[in-house]
Amino acid sequence: MHVRLALVLTLATAFIGLYAAQDFLWQRGRPPANFFEQVVWALTFFWIFPVLPSLLACVGMLLHRPPRETPLLPMPIPVCFRVVSRGQNAAVLRETVLNVREQMSRLRLFPYRIEVVTDIPVELAISDDLVRLVVPTDFRPSRGTRFKARALEYARCQSNLPTNAWILHLDEESRITPSLIAGVRTAVLEEEESGRFRIGQGTILYHRNLRRNPILTLADSLRTGDDLGRFHLQQRLGVTLFGLHGSFILVRNSVELESTFDVGPAGSITEDAWWALVQMEHGRRCRWVDGYVVEQSPETIRDFIKQRRRWYVGLVKCVLHAPTRLRYRLPLGLTLFLWSVSWIGVLAMYLDLIAGQSTLPVVRVAGNFSFAAYITSYVFGLKMNLDNLRPRPWLLRPLRLPLYALQIALIPFFSIVEALGVIYGLLSPDSGFHIINKPGRSDAVTPHAWVHVRAAAAVACLLTGVIVASHLPPTSPLAQAVVHLPSVTGFASTQRSPSLPTSVAPVTLPEQSTGNRMQAAMTAAGFQGGVTLYVDSAGGGQQDLAWSAQNLFQRLAGLGANSVGVAFPVFMAGVAASTVYTDPQQTPTTGTLSTIIDAAHRQHLAVMLRPILDEQTLMDPQGDWRGTIRPADARHWFASYGALLRQYAQIARADQVEVVDVGTELNSMQGDAAAWRNLIADVRAVYPGQVTYSVNFDFQQLGFADALDFLGIDAYYPLNVPEGASVKQLESAWLTWISDLNRLGAMAGRPAVITELGVRSEPGAHLKPWVWYTRAVPDMGEQQRYYEASCSAVSQAVAGIYWWLVTLDSPYADALHDTSYDPLGKPAEESIKACFSRWLPPLTTRRRG
Repeated sequence: MHVRLALVLTLATAFIGLYAAQDFLWQRGRPPANFFEQVVWALTFFWIFPVLPSLLACVGMLLHRPPRETPLLPMPIPVCFRVVSRGQNAAVLRETVLNVREQMSRLRLFPYRIEVVTDIPVELAISDDLVRLVVPTDFRPSRGTRFKARALEYARCQSNLPTNAWILHLDEESRITPSLIAGVRTAVLEEEESGRFRIGQGTILYHRNLRRNPILTLADSLRTGDDLGRFHLQQRLGVTLFGLHGSFILVRNSVELESTFDVGPAGSITEDAWWALVQMEHGRRCRWVDGYVVEQSPETIRDFIKQRRRWYVGLVKCVLHAPTRLRYRLPLGLTLFLWSVSWIGVLAMYLDLIAGQSTLPVVRVAGNFSFAAYITSYVFGLKMNLDNLRPRPWLLRPLRLPLYALQIALIPFFSIVEALGVIYGLLSPDSGFHIINKPGRSDAVTPHAWVHVRAAAAVACLLTGVIVASHLPPTSPLAQAVVHLPSVTGFASTQRSPSLPTSVAPVTLPEQSTGNRMQAAMTAAGFQGGVTLYVDSAGGGQQDLAWSAQNLFQRLAGLGANSVGVAFPVFMAGVAASTVYTDPQQTPTTGTLSTIIDAAHRQHLAVMLRPILDEQTLMDPQGDWRGTIRPADARHWFASYGALLRQYAQIARADQVEVVDVGTELNSMQGDAAAWRNLIADVRAVYPGQVTYSVNFDFQQLGFADALDFLGIDAYYPLNVPEGASVKQLESAWLTWISDLNRLGAMAGRPAVITELGVRSEPGAHLKPWVWYTRAVPDMGEQQRYYEASCSAVSQAVAGIYWWLVTLDSPYADALHDTSYDPLGKPAEESIKACFSRWLPPLTTRRRG
């Protein structure tokens, strides 16, 4: 019971640990931002495929019980240990024969004999318990069977074993254990009593070379875990759903004589699986045999990969050509299909490491469960190997914990090597039978351990570098160095990621500029991290405007911002008016704007100038707003609005403003693309910088988007989660809208920048972020959680964010009792700092003035 409890705890710990690791590495996970990441996102669906075999493996491990240690009486039924080998590893064969004799002398529970079947003669000491069978070179089975199957068929035909004897098939390096002897005795007696004569198989351990070859020995812990999981379950069910191993097959001689190993060339690569399928077709069933056989892992990574390649290619041939009904081949075919695509899931996992993208919750659960079961199979397999390891002075109990830690740490390396075996089989389906080198104890061997340690360390360093690189801000020096590599530049020119746009950069400043050259370079490098200042007074509403602006922008720069939007109102006399005008009291003057722009540049903040059509004279009970204006004379309206924009374009040119926003949320006017193109052309005629337009989040089409440098989006998306929702819930709610953000950018064919994002600091503000006129009790946590979740959700889907909004009075003295959008002086201010610190480098250049 304690083993099962440990198994459940391991599985649960791995499952929860994967979530914790993912949340630690990527506090948000982000949606795919370009075509390449869309492909990676689609590939993550391959994580769902291993769920069924993982579930079966967990069930099998939970049902497994260690062999019982009870006194047993000898039985009269003979057992033959049949060892098949090509004969090239003579020393290993001699050790195997010696091992059988030693173990049987200690626990003689049945009469036995050893049969050694080889292709070439091997010098073995003559003994009554040993029969040597050498396959003649001219032995040709009728179906052209080759390799090990040919030797098995020869032994089947030539052995003089009685029909009631049982045969335990072993490989040349197999070592039997007392538990195996007891398990064979129990299984034989049960089958003789029932008359069913089922085919038996049990667990194979791989701890023999743990000291000399620890890395690949640990890699084969998965095979032991698989025996205790999937293979144990199939033996309990009595049907070989996943085939049989070529070693540790217990079969009655009468059953073997009724069958054949003449399986033809197609079945000669994995003759064990082919033979098992045929036995199922003939009505034979299988069973579990308690006890352990100990074998040896491959000595080199090359042998490891070639071994997996041989298994894969051989099983494909079994599924395609075995002479059985489809229902017997289908489970193995499904398993083989999952194995065939497993490397895609591994590839997706490592590609996703680079970006830390979000996945669908069901995919994440499935992937984490499958990987947790994968980890558990390794750990459970290692436990069984260590529990059955002979006491050795160098392997003390305190070393168990480091071995478990090493086992888990190397799983990424093992998964790559396992995947390479499949890929090798797909690319080079060699029909040969690769024999791996398995030296004996007396052989002089190269100490491979450090070779494998170096290989594993190289993979670990690569993965660490990938993770570190994925956490660098796009504007970091290292990220920029990579972007400018020749091999990267060509790719980047065709795959412009929204997180690293090339067209979003403000125009290079003229030589006479003294304010913001460094900040312009920062914005050119990548992410626009800004806050919008709203100025609704001709003089800025401050006695000392320059001092107020300086204090505000110093505070924003301290948060890590590299940009600021300067928004101000212009007016219409009603929704049907055809003239746009400035108000002498509420629209800032040219001097006011210049003072504010200069103060921003002194703090190295790039400036976006935003005249916004004010809604004071537009809103009415019918629900009109700036997005529903309907001028009586649209042509006159464009002429009036264009004249106003040209004035601000001239101010922008004089003050070296980086971006001019030519319109905000004018939904009803966006359909006249020709008029907007003319308006934008007039602005560009007097202003050399960047031009954008801010659409409302619900727009569908913008016919003049190609005339812009980037698309602005006022992202007041409703997040449909309850009041008081957590950051995680808000992030999940954002996922609904990320595809819409991607759609807007793709439709425009331009990078997308969120020009307005924010909520009021009041309960449930995330449900209707656009509502600015409510009166409710303050809720600082609502605003803070929204800012944190929004940054996590959208930062890498767009080329910039401008939080809405602050004023020259910010922060207010009673900020913690204020319910407005203004985040300064509130907990949300720290969320802004955390957001910008992730995407923007610190300002290290000394500020002017």
